[in-house]
Amino acid sequence: VQAYAFGKDFEYLDSKDFSAPFTKTLQALAGTIHALIHFPWLAKLMYRLPHWFVECCNPMMTHVFSFEAEIRARVIDVVSGGNQAHKEVSHSTIFKEVLDSNLPPKEKTVDRMQHEGVNLVAAGIHTTKWVLSIAMVQLLQRPNMLQRLKNEIFEAWPDMDVSLTLQQLEQLPY
Repeated sequence: VQAYAFGKDFEYLDSKDFSAPFTKTLQALAGTIHALIHFPWLAKLMYRLPHWFVECCNPMMTHVFSFEAEIRARVIDVVSGGNQAHKEVSHSTIFKEVLDSNLPPKEKTVDRMQHEGVNLVAAGIHTTKWVLSIAMVQLLQRPNMLQRLKNEIFEAWPDMDVSLTLQQLEQLPY
């Protein structure tokens, strides 16, 4: 999703533990989302208060603010022309297309695009996480399928110190 939105991704797979800071953001929101649904004015208040104060009340909100700031920086980079990644990829990027579209200017503001960016990236990360979780449960409940998958991976990837490319993985039959 990040590659299609911004022309480059967040490289979470390159981190030692494959951690995506967004998962901490989801954990932070999980504790407050019920209150925010029933009392929507709390969200407006939370964003009007200084971040340091909100973080003192709920330290997990640091992750939310950090994630939003990261998306905002990427949107500003696209709007300012600093992000030229759309020229280096073989597909269109969402935010470059929005900027080049006939949408009214109010739809192209940094604030508006930041909100859309947060939604896009969050949905992409959460959806992928959910699909992989369900796939793992299904494989663990079917040992024969799990063994077949393991055999295929070990055969295609004899040297674990050398990573397979996405194209190589996509060629695997199972």
